[in-house]
Amino acid sequence: MNNRKLIAILLILLLPSAVFGTPIFNQIKCANSPDGKAQVINNEFQCDLEASFYNQDFLMKQSFGIVKAIVFYSNIRLDISPLRLMKLLSDNTIILPSNLAYLKIIINDADTNKEQNLVISMTIQVIIKKTGGLCNFKLIDFNPTISDFKSPLLPMWLSKGIEKIINNNQTLGREILKLANTSLVQARQELGLCQK
Repeated sequence: MNNRKLIAILLILLLPSAVFGTPIFNQIKCANSPDGKAQVINNEFQCDLEASFYNQDFLMKQSFGIVKAIVFYSNIRLDISPLRLMKLLSDNTIILPSNLAYLKIIINDADTNKEQNLVISMTIQVIIKKTGGLCNFKLIDFNPTISDFKSPLLPMWLSKGIEKIINNNQTLGREILKLANTSLVQARQELGLCQK
């Protein structure tokens, strides 16, 4: 990857208003279900979370015609067996296990006329605050903290700087919060809980 491409990618990563602004992603969904919502299978909350930003005009302008799209993905699994669910319902703050996630930047290679993918890995620790009981359970805060942000193409000092920028922005957390609350309502309906 040449320096021009790397500079364009860094511009995208270092401009919070470009990548982590509002609205950030065209689509946030759970890719493992037909309707894009989380599923509950065998007492496990499952969401192969995928958030994509395909506003090509915006991205191409910000990256000098190099970055075509940005995709964030992470496989989320959470035990919601009856005992675990009772524990979750009794706590107002829920700390989820650390989870590996990826940021994929799709690059337009003008030299070869092909797309290339730059994949950046990171570890995410999520703290959730909630209110209510089983029938009116609602998430009121979703706070992801990123660590181990890295790519073979980025020096460590730059990776740490980008990590700090991402951790100081809360847009993605708000968007995921909306998706999670919608999924919780659906899960209650599918499980037949709290029906009058």
